[in-house]
Amino acid sequence: MKEDKEGLKKTVEEFPFKEGLGEVLKRIKELLKTKDVVVVAFSASSTNVGKSTLAKAISSDLEAENIFTFNKHSIEDLTYEEIQYTEEVMGGTSCKKAVIIFDQCSFGPFYLNTDKERVRHDEEIKKKFRGKKLTPKKVDLWVGISSQDQPFGSRETPIADILIKNELARIKGL
Repeated sequence: MKEDKEGLKKTVEEFPFKEGLGEVLKRIKELLKTKDVVVVAFSASSTNVGKSTLAKAISSDLEAENIFTFNKHSIEDLTYEEIQYTEEVMGGTSCKKAVIIFDQCSFGPFYLNTDKERVRHDEEIKKKFRGKKLTPKKVDLWVGISSQDQPFGSRETPIADILIKNELARIKGL
């Protein structure tokens, strides 16, 4: 769920893993029609819910279409050198589009989907890319990911434009 400006709850569509992957790819490709760089961030319920698996699957599909991808855990982890490398790849190869994935941007309990949290992450993006050739302004797509045995809690509302409940994730203790 996310709230609109009037504070009304909006339903965010939830998908199983494979269908969710397809929907995420569809949305990224739609964004790439009007942007050179798309920023995707994950909001996860816990560990072992499939964040890395999802990030790798997205990257694999996009790279097969000659779209450069870069995966990091969080915005804070992205270095100046990595931004510079991404700019060089886009400027010197046939890859003219890029997708940056932050697979642990919002992680664990107590992350609420509020405008304040989204703005905070968007400001981090602007700050990281200030003065660079690449100029993403915000997180373009938030993906909430959980598993059957590690759902988002009843008091947690993930930052998400799409939700994936990963039925393929290993159940803890097995």
